[in-house]
Amino acid sequence: MGRWTKPTPLPDSPYDPRITDLSNPLRPPRGRLPSGQVDTWENRNVANTTPIQVPQNQSIRVLPANKRRSGIVIQNKDPTNTLFYAFGNDASANSISIGPSGKDLYDFTTPPDELYLFCTGASIQATVMEISRRRG
Repeated sequence: MGRWTKPTPLPDSPYDPRITDLSNPLRPPRGRLPSGQVDTWENRNVANTTPIQVPQNQSIRVLPANKRRSGIVIQNKDPTNTLFYAFGNDASANSISIGPSGKDLYDFTTPPDELYLFCTGASIQATVMEISRRRG
């Protein structure tokens, strides 16, 4: 058994550089690494951003099914029209809607099904960002 060391206290502010610096992720304190050891933490998530032109009154499949998906951001870039989306089946005006210039975020509860987009007013611009775990 190794010698117990006093844990480092966690930051009090969410703006503390120990939280906002993504090159050095914060983990709960569990003692210090022995001198000479290097921390081998690696981010195992990959993000892909896709800009899309959604044609008027046509549903398009944007993302295939992905069991490793861990997050999605869907953004409506149009300032006047509503964007509709659905997981697993063809999207229509009865799907989940995003208002003009709005966005939706899915993180821990992201469905692994296909993603479909649809719009009624006019052809609009949208952006979809998919985050998924990679092997490693």
